[in-house]
Amino acid sequence: MKRFYIADLHLYHVNILKFENRPFKDIYEQNEVIKKVWNKKVSPEDEVYILGDLSFNSSKEAIEFVRSLNGKKFFITGNHDNKLLNSEEFRKEFVWIKGYYELTDGEWFICLSHYPFLVWNKCHYGKSIQLYGHIHSLRANGPQFPVSENQYNVGYDIIGGPCELAELIEKNKAWMEEIGMTVNPLFNYKDKGIKK
Repeated sequence: MKRFYIADLHLYHVNILKFENRPFKDIYEQNEVIKKVWNKKVSPEDEVYILGDLSFNSSKEAIEFVRSLNGKKFFITGNHDNKLLNSEEFRKEFVWIKGYYELTDGEWFICLSHYPFLVWNKCHYGKSIQLYGHIHSLRANGPQFPVSENQYNVGYDIIGGPCELAELIEKNKAWMEEIGMTVNPLFNYKDKGIKK
């Protein structure tokens, strides 16, 4: 079993194509590419942690789309998920739905949230990271705030589909370099034995 993370798919959200300059002619092409990449990478036995903002469509179409994705799905709620959360049929597609969750992935203690935090549980002890979404790529406006050495954006516009931990860390390094995002020196844990 493998463990994957993703946020901010924004299925059926027409304006996300423009806001994030996603390379699709329409939302239906976007959704098909998302599903193809997802199901090629994720097996039915794998775990996928979705960190919010899954879909702008609360219809049966969105629920059927989620059902078509491989893996055991765990859902952290985001700011655009309220309509879907009212659907019992939608809720049944997930092992659980929470606003925040902590888990261990290999040697790492991980805090999952849709939103980036200034601090999180065990962040001062090393081997603790936070995975988040919400801020998308920031490519349009540039970096708005510095993050800690141990925070990683799992938004679709950064990692391009569900990723395991090592892969998403590498994709975040490239994204941070691209937009000139800096690590907040108050929260730099390099000297605490953190390995990237």
